[in-house]
Amino acid sequence: GLPLSRKLAELLGGSVSMSSELGKGAVFSATIPIAYIDRTEPQSSSAWQLEPTRCPILVVEDNAETLLIYEQHFQSSKYQCFAVRTLEQAQQALQQLRPAAIILDIVLERQNGWTLLRDLKGDDTTCTIPVLVITVVDNEKQALALGADGFLVKPVDRLSFLNKLNTLINQGQSQAILVVDDESTCRYVVKQLLADTDNSLRVLEAASGREGLEMASLEQPAAIVLDLVMPGLSGFEVLDQLKRNVATQTIPVIIHTSMQLDAEAKSRLAGQSIAILSKATIAQATAIAQLQEALIQAGLVLNA
Repeated sequence: GLPLSRKLAELLGGSVSMSSELGKGAVFSATIPIAYIDRTEPQSSSAWQLEPTRCPILVVEDNAETLLIYEQHFQSSKYQCFAVRTLEQAQQALQQLRPAAIILDIVLERQNGWTLLRDLKGDDTTCTIPVLVITVVDNEKQALALGADGFLVKPVDRLSFLNKLNTLINQGQSQAILVVDDESTCRYVVKQLLADTDNSLRVLEAASGREGLEMASLEQPAAIVLDLVMPGLSGFEVLDQLKRNVATQTIPVIIHTSMQLDAEAKSRLAGQSIAILSKATIAQATAIAQLQEALIQAGLVLNA
């Protein structure tokens, strides 16, 4: 789309613009310099601000376009990306940050990523951090032999990438999904969709917002599927309370509603939830695909 095209052009030192005239159509303009000078620079680790509701991921990658792709992959997920371009910057970042995982490119400009991998796995303070090697060269055997926990070859598909990351971070943890909806038929539909998505998921049910808050705090589910229109506490109020409570603020929430949302409501929910799914989706295959994507964004591991 236009936003991604504009970002790509800006990375190359150019620009993308659009003008339109009623009855005549739209004109897209793009300018790209003949000589590319990489002016992009990841934010200094001293200026990093961790979001309490997301898991930090350290990305060691020197290619600006690849970093943009990772940024797109991490959008609307439970993960917050922190990027560095050199081995020295990675070591400095690890003094300030304990990432849930590290994504490492082996082919760095004038540097060898294998050095960092050896250092990470040989240090008692970092050896337990999962390292996912993603590079253009298919050298999986060497990566795993040196201690990498996972390996992918560029380019990487978004959902496969996130699911691989989820697998390394979760390490076989129990995956319970809490469905909060006052209508029993709607809870049944979600349970069936979850079973069709991955029948290993454990489903918990709450018939009210208040019950949902209590179960979320007690059970600590991997994710919550939340209706918005409920008597007593609405889904909006439940979401606000979940995010204010330290015990539940990191639990990813997937909105599942029949409510027609205006731009303001969508913007508010986007900042607090992983995805907004419509109950009006009729096609089962579409509903399953949407739920599967939301669950992967929420950090769950789904069986192939």
